[in-house]
Amino acid sequence: MNASQLQNMQLLDQLLKFTDILSSAKTSSVSQWNVECLQNAIQCAMNVENEMFMIPEEEIKRVYQQLVLRAKTQPPDIPEFGSAHHLLYGTLLKNVYLSSELFSYIMSTYEFPLEGLFSKKDNISEDVQIFARPLATSEILIGIESSFRSNMLHIKCRSTGNQNKRSRLNDDTQSNCGKLS
Repeated sequence: MNASQLQNMQLLDQLLKFTDILSSAKTSSVSQWNVECLQNAIQCAMNVENEMFMIPEEEIKRVYQQLVLRAKTQPPDIPEFGSAHHLLYGTLLKNVYLSSELFSYIMSTYEFPLEGLFSKKDNISEDVQIFARPLATSEILIGIESSFRSNMLHIKCRSTGNQNKRSRLNDDTQSNCGKLS
């Protein structure tokens, strides 16, 4: 096995590992991560970035084809691996299961200069807005749905209260209406 083939195998192993980490970073399993686990994930992301920098583009494309065939989940596109560390942080910032300890760690180690932004605070602010927007939208919609259901139940309780003299309420409505009083 020559040096190029060995390098390609190492890259494939790193990409497979990072793809698994990134997939896990999107799930509730993040709630089980500790700082050491996050540091290992960051190290893997940095290894991917370094490997991507050292291998010619044509070789990367060949390795990526193998990755697509072997990965358990859909891997990111090739260019995204070039900023794997940033991709990992962005994925974690979108995850509602991220602990406050890991969130604090991410914020304290956040170093991704964005074009046109000069301070760490500006970079974090910009990325959090981008990464958290879908999550915030989801939370708003859940709040609206909850409010709507509560209002509908309250209306149903009032209307059934007026008919109470004529008929008995079903058990479910009675117990729910009692909670609103």
